[in-house]
Amino acid sequence: MSDRESRSRRREERRSSRRGSSQPGDRAVKSLVTHLPPSEVLHEEGVEMIHQASMRLLKETGMLIIDYPPALETFRQNGAKVEGEMVWIDEETLLHFVKQAPAAFGQLARNPANTLTIGGR
Repeated sequence: MSDRESRSRRREERRSSRRGSSQPGDRAVKSLVTHLPPSEVLHEEGVEMIHQASMRLLKETGMLIIDYPPALETFRQNGAKVEGEMVWIDEETLLHFVKQAPAAFGQLARNPANTLTIGGR
């Protein structure tokens, strides 16, 4: 057997060992729903402290939105203070945007059979 044939055979052996017994469609995840209760890392007081601190940051320090004028216009139209690329937003305005978020959304895959739904429990 020539050196070239030997390399070709080894290459094919590596490819077949990588494939294993399953094909890509066999590994599709059908659902990411868990029925376990959520773990609580912080007490309710700790969560509230983080929430209040983040609200204060958004209201007093603001956030920088770089190179996305449509977002700046959306914030402006909904009551946020916008100067250049800086946005300051109060809690009421932020909650307005949070309420618009969908309860569930699809994470699209190249193969539609592998598309996942996230949320919506």
